[in-house]
Amino acid sequence: MAEELNIDFDRFGEIYVGTLRGPDKLDAFTCDRFGELLAAHLAEHAATPLLLNFSHINYLSSAALRELIRARTALQEVGSTLRCCGLGPDTRLVFEITNLDKEFACDEEWQIRVREAADRFNAALEA
Repeated sequence: MAEELNIDFDRFGEIYVGTLRGPDKLDAFTCDRFGELLAAHLAEHAATPLLLNFSHINYLSSAALRELIRARTALQEVGSTLRCCGLGPDTRLVFEITNLDKEFACDEEWQIRVREAADRFNAALEA
C-alpha cells in the first residue's frame, strides 16, 4: 500500500507552517490530496499566513504548482500570503524555471530550518 500524503500544520507566532509528509513526490497521484488538504486548512484559517515546508519533497508536477497557485490566490483574496521553504535543488529548479520562486517568496537557502524560515516570515509581517 502506498504511503498517503499528509500536511502537518503547526502554529508559529502569527503564521501556520505546513510540513508535507508521506511520498516525496507531488504528482498526478498525490496532487488531488494535496489540494484537498490545503483547501481544508484554508477553510478554517484563510486569514492566517502560511509557510509550506517542502523539505520532504523531491518532485513537483505542474498539477502541484496549480494547487499552490490556488492556495496563494485564496490567501491573497483575504489579504494574507503564502511562502515556501525547504526546497531541495530539484524542486527549487522547478520554482525558478516557472518564476514562481518570486511569486511565493521562497527562502533562498534550500536547507534552511523551518523554525528560522518561520521567524523570518513573522518578522516580515511585523515590518
